[in-house]
Amino acid sequence: MKRVVNCRCIQRVVLSAIGWIDWAFSLLLRVVGPVLVVLANSLIALVSVQWIFGLAPVYVTAPYGVVASGLVHAFGIYLLLNILFNYWGCLLTRPGFPGDHLAAVEAAAERA
Repeated sequence: MKRVVNCRCIQRVVLSAIGWIDWAFSLLLRVVGPVLVVLANSLIALVSVQWIFGLAPVYVTAPYGVVASGLVHAFGIYLLLNILFNYWGCLLTRPGFPGDHLAAVEAAAERA
């Protein structure tokens, strides 16, 4: 009988420890999360600025001319905007809720 009490006591201690670890990890993510978002956006901006103002004028404009370099710059800006749009779309979407538009897609698929 005494062993059963000890097992229950150990179980309570382990569950309590898991609860505290979960709480601490959640707090850590809430503090570090915004810092990582700012860091990711800063790195994307740094790479973009280096490409547009540093590398592209030297390596693209001279050998290919103005029209081709304009197309390369336009494609680069398109990629930049696409990366930022998708990144922020992922940040602003709650877990488990991909979007409201999926209900319409599923309804159309059921009708077909």
